[in-house]
Amino acid sequence: PYGTRGDQLSFNQTDITAPELAAKYAKYDQQKNDLKHRMHAIEETAIKKMPGVDQRRSETRERGKLLKEKLAEYLEPDESQAYQGLKEKLKQLEADRKKLPPRKAALSVRRSLKAPRETFVLLRGNPHVPGDRVEPGFPELFGETEAIIPKPTQDQQTSGRRRVLAEWIADENNMLTSRVIVNRIWQHH
Repeated sequence: PYGTRGDQLSFNQTDITAPELAAKYAKYDQQKNDLKHRMHAIEETAIKKMPGVDQRRSETRERGKLLKEKLAEYLEPDESQAYQGLKEKLKQLEADRKKLPPRKAALSVRRSLKAPRETFVLLRGNPHVPGDRVEPGFPELFGETEAIIPKPTQDQQTSGRRRVLAEWIADENNMLTSRVIVNRIWQHH
């Protein structure tokens, strides 16, 4: 309702729900929107019959309270019956929707830059307070500290930095990975 932020398109959670389940959610959402639009139309019919003070009140946060208090007074019997029927359908639809398995999401990078941004030490971990500029590398404790990142070719979509890091983490000669895993396991026992 308040618009969309552009940064959410770049780095955010990606919906990885199975297509069949996503289609069911979409169907429920469409039905819910349809019911709400029909209910809104009936509400507007009643609001037009209300005094000016109440009409203005319907444009504020008090709309729900106003409708609870006075909607029935300004609806014709057939409109009231239709409204209650739509309300029941909406309630049933929401109950049915809750029975669906939850959607699945994964934290992901949706957009990757060919030329990586400069990297800085973040003072006190705050991303808004960059410290000294640093180059990619590995802990000096194990000897090899320089990360050799190949120059990207024209058809590459990324800089290759994440791949170099992943290969270093998964390297059988990397002593740090096994130590971290063992420490993590012991931490939870």
